Amino acid sequence: MIHDTIPLDHPQFASKASVAGFSQKLATFAEANLLVCNSHHTKDRARHWLGQHSPPMLVALLGIESRSMAARAPVWPPRFLTIGTIEP
Repeated sequence: MIHDTIPLDHPQFASKASVAGFSQKLATFAEANLLVCNSHHTKDRARHWLGQHSPPMLVALLGIESRSMAARAPVWPPRFLTIGTIEP
């Protein structure tokens, strides 16, 4: 399962080691039989980075109904929240 491609999309928010490590992981993902993504955006970005080596992908929304997302008014400017480990 892939949650995001932030280290590649926004390398300024990650360490050089994290970007390099993520690139290696993504190369391994290319060999998968199926890649599960937590959003359509993640699927699109993963497909972008994997290119022609992209395995079949499935979107599994976590804890929300897609209709409820469509009914919400968009937030402007767009924002995202990331929670994870702090890298050295």
